[in-house]
This record gives sequence, structure tokens and C-alpha cells, in this order.
Amino acid sequence: MVYESIDSFRTGELKNMVITAFRGDFQGARKSLMDILIKGGSNPGELLHEIQKEIYDLDAPDPVKIKLIEKIGKYDHNLTQGKNKRIQLENVLAHIARIGERIRH
Repeated sequence: MVYESIDSFRTGELKNMVITAFRGDFQGARKSLMDILIKGGSNPGELLHEIQKEIYDLDAPDPVKIKLIEKIGKYDHNLTQGKNKRIQLENVLAHIARIGERIRH
């Protein structure tokens, strides 16, 4: 039960982080990411996988979701190649924020 409540809390944090980024608030999303990383318990690959799951629930057309998921796959590949984990996660949030800004304008 403890693990389930921790996971659901983390899922809520991730959902809010992705929505914040998609609304164009990169700094707010980045702060959420740093809070999640500081609390620990997740490896960057898991976080990326959870971020990808949240993309499906965004209020965006399917082609936008597809583009975001493709980009997340590239960042996942970068992680497996040993690239800086924090930078890759921040890149994902920056990309989500950029796409979110584009469809709002």
C-alpha cells in the first residue's frame, strides 16, 4: 500500500509537470522535475517513460502527441548512450513547452 500511494503521488506530480510544460511554463516544469529528482526513487528512464504516458492525456491533436512521443524516444536513446540524464529530461520539458506554445499561437 505504501508503494502504491507513493507511485500515485509521483504520477500526480509528473502529470502536473507535463501540463505545466505544455502550457509554456518551462521554469515551473523544470522546478517540478528538480523536486522529483531530489526526492529520488526514480531513475531517469522511468521518469521518461512516465512522461511519455502523460502525453496521451494532453489536450492536443494526435499529430502533436505523435511528434512529442517520437522526440521522447530520441531522448530515451540518448540516455541509453550515456548522455547527461538531467539535461535529457530538461530537453524533454523544453520540447513539450515549445510545442505547447506553438499550438496556442
